[in-house]
Amino acid sequence: MFDFLKDKKFMKLAITIAIPVAIQNIINTGINFADTLMVATLDADSVAAVGIANNVFYFWNTFSFGIISGGMILCSQFYGAGKPEGLRKTYGLTIILDFIASMFFFLPCFFATNQVISVLTTSPQLVNQGVKYLKIVCFMYPIQSVTLTTLLILRSFGKVRITVFSSLVTMITNIILNYILINGHFGVPALGVVGAAIATIVSRLLEAVILVSYLFISKSVLVEKLSDLLKFFDKTYLSLYFKTSIVTILDEFVYGLGTSLYMVAYGRLPAVQVSAITIVLVIYDLLLVFFIGFGSACSVILGMELGSNNKDRAKLYAKYFIKLFTMLSIIVAAFTFMSRGLVCRMYANLGTEVVYYMNLLLMVTTVFMLVGNYGYLFLVGILRSGGDITITVIIDILSCWCLGVTLSFLSVLVWKQPIHVAYALLLVDSVVKGICGYIRYRQFKWVNNLVVNVD
Repeated sequence: MFDFLKDKKFMKLAITIAIPVAIQNIINTGINFADTLMVATLDADSVAAVGIANNVFYFWNTFSFGIISGGMILCSQFYGAGKPEGLRKTYGLTIILDFIASMFFFLPCFFATNQVISVLTTSPQLVNQGVKYLKIVCFMYPIQSVTLTTLLILRSFGKVRITVFSSLVTMITNIILNYILINGHFGVPALGVVGAAIATIVSRLLEAVILVSYLFISKSVLVEKLSDLLKFFDKTYLSLYFKTSIVTILDEFVYGLGTSLYMVAYGRLPAVQVSAITIVLVIYDLLLVFFIGFGSACSVILGMELGSNNKDRAKLYAKYFIKLFTMLSIIVAAFTFMSRGLVCRMYANLGTEVVYYMNLLLMVTTVFMLVGNYGYLFLVGILRSGGDITITVIIDILSCWCLGVTLSFLSVLVWKQPIHVAYALLLVDSVVKGICGYIRYRQFKWVNNLVVNVD
């Protein structure tokens, strides 16, 4: 069962990539955690409003990940094949596409803020607070297009130290500015949710500056001068890029829209329940960091092995990652269950009803951690590494819309169930994805070298 622990080369590769990625994700999620903890010093309505407004960012972030995912797949294989020109073409095209896409989110959020928030909740007090927050925080979308593209492309071939550093600086800056601006310190007036939005914008802008400066100062393989961003005008390359990327873009857009609708359904529940799920979803993201870390390591390592034509080793490493995920699931699930009391006490000031629902939601999260993350490993970590993308779209979209979205709205609007029941029903979606992903993995149609004929 644990034979992978004896393979020193595999463990060194996995840990070298996974741990920094996990640390970076802990830091990034820590920013959201700090936001909810500090906004919680205001009231439950403010927590709920920020959570609802951030649902737009979640949708954008998921769509952005879809755009970047195709580039990540190619970069891993170009790096493994020793083709730096392919890396530069991919980074340039990806960052331009992602920036253009960000404007389709920024413009409606800035010019039609009230209408956007009103789609997500019918509560007047939540709409009022959410509009104040979203009107400012939407400026983060174009900034994030530069940041996320650079972070993920660097990560796709194992360059993770700078991403950890930039994320750490971002978190520290965000926490300091939150402290000053939300409740008012050092002579600055208390700005509430507006202060949280300003803190987010400034810290994310600083992160972008750090990453872009690193690329040029270090003479990164991705870009040495601005003209490198436009080197992708090559028919053979563009054909490969869009063949690989268009499906991931479609996948993440439709999947992101579907998962965003979960919060639309939850937004119809009482504010205390919306506050509880907003907080628990941040905790959920924090617990996912090691799964994301090792899932990312899986994608990078398998991509590099496939790009080097080491197909048998790629198959062996995929098997190792499945066993590693099983061990990780047991550990994280146990930690979630044992720490839920401590987490609930941190938000005691929001009232007993919010804490009551948080405790129930964290018990459901324990089950999610135990059996709900295999879909990520199979679909994102293994299948995408070799370009077996079309099937991931089918699995993602059908499970999300036929199960996740349907069950969310039925549980809230038809069956009139509380938030913990609606949340628990999403486990069906996660388990189905894991089963379908495993079946496809066993067919080995993901074992492909995509860059053998491309420079």
